[in-house]
Amino acid sequence: EFELVGLKGTNRWLETHAVPLRDAGGEIAGLLAITRDITERKKNEEALRHSERLYRAVIEQATENIYLIDIETRRVVEFNPAFRETLGYTEEELRRMTLYDIVAADRESIDANVQRILERKSPFVGQRQYSRKDGSLVDVEVSASTISHNGRETLCVVAHDVTERARA
Repeated sequence: EFELVGLKGTNRWLETHAVPLRDAGGEIAGLLAITRDITERKKNEEALRHSERLYRAVIEQATENIYLIDIETRRVVEFNPAFRETLGYTEEELRRMTLYDIVAADRESIDANVQRILERKSPFVGQRQYSRKDGSLVDVEVSASTISHNGRETLCVVAHDVTERARA
């Protein structure tokens, strides 16, 4: 791959594959090359990198608790620093946890809520309590919907701490 810069400042990205052409004696007599324009692919790759940097910056800096749950296993697959800090677990501990470890409710209730989200195909909003590492509970207002993540159906959850409001 290489960038070809024109005299008027235009540029194109090209990809070339080449093989040697040999004569009857086995000596290299020339080169067969196939070149194709990959400018659009390069632009798309850069746009994707930019989008990923933007996504990462927003998620990392958000003060809301944001995390992803694999729907099939109910395992935590991603989370932001705010979620980790709110619950008090290390990254390694959270990566071994499931929704059942986080939500302070019985499995049937948790599964019923996940099923509702799957059936509605629209965001679910409700209140829950999450269990912190120290055993205390945090009241949260939860918004959850499904997304595709790494080719798997995933629950995207945003949880707003409403503990003070709940106490009032």
